[in-house]
Amino acid sequence: MDLITGDYSDMIQMDNTYLDRIAQRKELVTTRLHDVIGAGDSRVKPAINELYSWMLGVYLPQRFPTMFKLQPHPSTTNSKSERHQTLKSLVTGDEYPVIPPEDQEVALKTVACIIDEECLLLLPATDGDGYILGASIWVFQNGVRIAGRVGCRIRDIHRPVPEYKKRLEKSMDRYFAKIPVGKFMRRESWSICTRPELYNPSNSQIAFDPDKVRKRPSPPHHTSRSVNPQLQCNLHIDHQTLHRLPDSKALLLAFHQYKTPLSELRDEDDGKTAEALLMGIEGLAKSTTPGMAKYKLVEYWEEDVKRYLRREE
Repeated sequence: MDLITGDYSDMIQMDNTYLDRIAQRKELVTTRLHDVIGAGDSRVKPAINELYSWMLGVYLPQRFPTMFKLQPHPSTTNSKSERHQTLKSLVTGDEYPVIPPEDQEVALKTVACIIDEECLLLLPATDGDGYILGASIWVFQNGVRIAGRVGCRIRDIHRPVPEYKKRLEKSMDRYFAKIPVGKFMRRESWSICTRPELYNPSNSQIAFDPDKVRKRPSPPHHTSRSVNPQLQCNLHIDHQTLHRLPDSKALLLAFHQYKTPLSELRDEDDGKTAEALLMGIEGLAKSTTPGMAKYKLVEYWEEDVKRYLRREE
């Protein structure tokens, strides 16, 4: 997975797109609740409560004090007790109690509408065989359908990934089990996305089905092996972090997704960004992992994107 050591300041990414993206997240949480939020069962409740309390009561006001502020609950005066505090967003004006709500789904909805980060809570399987997805916030889905996968083993969710079972399954189970509290890891991954929307679960040949992991034919918008890189294609980057929550001992996998139009990247840094991306595409197309290029839909966009980046169009 190419994980490297990071620190807690790496977890939440903030930039000038925050307000617009939070508005989109709120709309999706309202209109597609059970597609983007998976609350799990009672076993994951301590982890959800810990994530909620830590994020609202500690991380956000300390990491971003110009954006978030703890203040007394309107019904109290000058109380510093956590039970009587709220977190106020100085960006949106929204206020939220620091104490997690009783309803697990409501707690996850709240977190999803405050941070522009996807959060997956991983728990050891009850039979000791690997880890499961205990609960999920995954609003901006790109090429995946996570609905119905809460409670599934991580290895089953990754089954469509080429060579995962052969090369990564056992090592990842061992790695997850050994991560201590206080160790914070991060990584980045990239792909070419042929749709500009942030919520785009059908952008890949791979979909997650509630009953089984299955492969589909090419997505509806890939009716031919031709795309318009200038108008359609984006560089999609996942900034991922992984650490263990200290009280519940659940693993928190969080990630922020960036989408940058190729039209913005082609001239960046005197063309050096385009050159680096071309090298990456060549490497992906020639991947030694069987099936990886097909999994990434390279055949649908490779030639058009390379011509565009080389200005051959």
